[in-house]
Amino acid sequence: MAQAARDLDLHGTVLRRWIHEFGDSPDGAFPGKGLMQPEAVEVQRLRREIVKLKAERDILKCAGSGMTCWQKALPAACTRSNA
Repeated sequence: MAQAARDLDLHGTVLRRWIHEFGDSPDGAFPGKGLMQPEAVEVQRLRREIVKLKAERDILKCAGSGMTCWQKALPAACTRSNA
């Protein structure tokens, strides 16, 4: 393996990591061309959903406080002591 790494002008640990990744998931170890593993797609979708839910939560906080904080730069500015 050391000779192969030298031939490819790679560090040995990089080649070992690639071999390990390929062994764990032969079909998805090197997705390339923008393809993501299913777990990564799900994480990305959940992160987008979190951003959306936080925005909805902030809007509801503002509506409950009786102030128009969507016109302010920071949603937290609309919270009162009871929020």
